[in-house]
Amino acid sequence: RDSKPPRLLQDCLGGNTKTSLVVTVSPSGLHRDETISTLRFGQRAQKITVRPTVSEDLSIDEYKALVGKLRKQLKARDAKAGVAAAAADAGEADERALSAQNEEQQRRVDAAEAMTRDALERLGEAEIRAATAEARLTTAEEELEGLQRAKDEAQTALTEQRSALEERQAAADAREEELRAELSRTKDEAARHAKELEQAATEAAARADKAD
Repeated sequence: RDSKPPRLLQDCLGGNTKTSLVVTVSPSGLHRDETISTLRFGQRAQKITVRPTVSEDLSIDEYKALVGKLRKQLKARDAKAGVAAAAADAGEADERALSAQNEEQQRRVDAAEAMTRDALERLGEAEIRAATAEARLTTAEEELEGLQRAKDEAQTALTEQRSALEERQAAADAREEELRAELSRTKDEAARHAKELEQAATEAAARADKAD
């Protein structure tokens, strides 16, 4: 009753909505006072009469136009009320009816102004969300560009390393070919020297045999 939920639901209890109210009580005697207060609150709420109508989702300009129209109607009714009060034959019942109409008109004006304020607040919140999303998008794009630059730099470094490795491999292959050629020449020279030594030894043995 005095907590936040009933205050949050006060528009539902007296506004443009159909509301179902469930009163919860405890069977325990310890909560007798609370139960009585809750039932009294339910009885008071049950006496509230509302006239729900279908809400229309209007634009801000339409809300402003509606507020202006209602204000004009309210001024016109105020003028009529003044004329009726000045007239000698104005009855008390007519005054009450006119007062009720004025109150209803004022309530509609207040409701329209409240809806206009709410629409403006929603528009402001939407603009804030859009700006936040745009900032996040910009940040994401910057991060993506940074990642792309890092990827390109890594690819360039990898290409350079691959080129350097290929150059070293080519140099190693060339050196291997040189060493193989040099080894082949060394083997040929060694074979030739061995053949010459063998021939020299044969000639020396032949000369020794002749000397004997």
